[in-house]
Amino acid sequence: MRLFVSGSRGQVASATLGPLVEAGHELVEFDQALSPEMDYTSEKSLLNFFAKHYNAHAPFDAVIHFAGRGAPDRGHSWDDFFNVHVFSTHLLTKLATMYHIPRFIYVSSFTVYGLETCHQSRRPEYGDVYSPQAPENTNWYMAAKIMGEQVVKQYASSNPEAATVILRLASFENDFNGCRSTRFSVSKALLESLTAPKGLLVRDVVD
Repeated sequence: MRLFVSGSRGQVASATLGPLVEAGHELVEFDQALSPEMDYTSEKSLLNFFAKHYNAHAPFDAVIHFAGRGAPDRGHSWDDFFNVHVFSTHLLTKLATMYHIPRFIYVSSFTVYGLETCHQSRRPEYGDVYSPQAPENTNWYMAAKIMGEQVVKQYASSNPEAATVILRLASFENDFNGCRSTRFSVSKALLESLTAPKGLLVRDVVD
């Protein structure tokens, strides 16, 4: 498969994409570490990239959306979190629809549960927990991830023929309240997502 990957040079993506290449998949990377012009939050930048790299003879078989801001204690504003976790997700689902890309994989976070331990988060869906006041009563990272998931779920509802996968990762390679995701578990989940059936699949990635 030919895979468009946003945030490909980030901590999680760079550590977990190797097995996809080894399995024969081609990565088309979009990351500001490669070029400042690769701006996830710019519709013009994304449109230009797709126009240059997508064609009928070599279409994108999937979008893998890794791009995100770090934890809320790293100095990012609410606008930073919203633009990357929500607006960029909206832009990519829009392009996936426009280009009829059959598969969309969104890398999310356990923080959407708002729970303290890994065991508590095994679990029902969090439901519609976001409200316009969420940035005031919870951390911005969590609120933006919830909103990003809602964008993806709306995309899945409007595109039932697409395979849409939300992967909720725990703390990467570090145990946090008894919960973590490893290189192995994330790579395995990504590979399995490339063969997921049509419709929406939401799964936890935890060791």
